[in-house]
Amino acid sequence: MDPGGQRDRGLDLFGGVRWIDADLKVEIDPENPQLAGRVLDVGDDYLDAMLGARYTWAPSDRWHITARADVSAGQTQGAWNASLMAHYSIGSGRVLLGYRHLEVELESAGARTDLAMTGPVIGYAFAF
Repeated sequence: MDPGGQRDRGLDLFGGVRWIDADLKVEIDPENPQLAGRVLDVGDDYLDAMLGARYTWAPSDRWHITARADVSAGQTQGAWNASLMAHYSIGSGRVLLGYRHLEVELESAGARTDLAMTGPVIGYAFAF
């Protein structure tokens, strides 16, 4: 971690890969014996190329606010991610508080699945 925090500020563009290991099993077992039951078992690995941007603003020496967005495509039908995080520097790292949204479209064995994960993020990032 940069003591003055200068490297942690401004706009960063990045690229890389996103690996998703999805395992979803849905079993439909109707109570009516005239209706047929069905099992949907989708389990696969997906590897996408990813591009994104991150902007960090530091209103003080200890506080940083980061907005991040990225998109990816490849083996999935497409994915995107957006987050807004506040970082508070203490000791050998940072406390992280924020919100994240991730959407992915997957297709496996003829079944198409839209997956969305949204919610708060709380964590600690260690600096080495």
